Amino acid sequence: MEAAVLGRALDRLTLAVMMIDGEQTLLWANAAARALLAEAEGFRLHRGRLLLAFREDASRLRDALRRGGSLPIHRGGERAPLAAHVVPEPAAPRAGGTLFLADPERSGQCAPGELEALYGLTPAEARTVRCVARGASVARSAEILGVTHHTVRFNLKRAFAKTGARSQAQLVRLVVSGAGATRSDSRTTGDAHPADG
Repeated sequence: MEAAVLGRALDRLTLAVMMIDGEQTLLWANAAARALLAEAEGFRLHRGRLLLAFREDASRLRDALRRGGSLPIHRGGERAPLAAHVVPEPAAPRAGGTLFLADPERSGQCAPGELEALYGLTPAEARTVRCVARGASVARSAEILGVTHHTVRFNLKRAFAKTGARSQAQLVRLVVSGAGATRSDSRTTGDAHPADG
């Protein structure tokens, strides 16, 4: 009874929630997660197992299932990556974990502090991203923030790496949309490459 009530409550969330075991077999997914699975962008189910489209994302997911953490799940093209946070469940049979997936393209407005929490941005990086998202150039952002042009470019470079965004347009979408997941740290660097298989 309690499990059924919890399942219905989780189905009302816009945040996608999945439970997988250590072999990445899908054990349960709420309605938002099932909708993402139906899109099959960034990940898909194959014989009941969750397979990610990009090798780097797949490697980070395996690491997060052991130690916890966050990662972007790239969807390719110009679509902003999904933001995933993994809570390991080492005591569960075939130890796996719970995935919380936020889609930054959904409607809404990014709340104060959400970029920092979700993507692990420092306050300075988040301020820079928000400034650029409002249409300011690098030079104007530097003037507004009272920093050098080099600092603005450095903060943007770090923000690209942490969020997984590949263009300034993607980065802006992260700011103008709410993401709604909790991120404790970031271990994301470099570009993503398609996974084998």
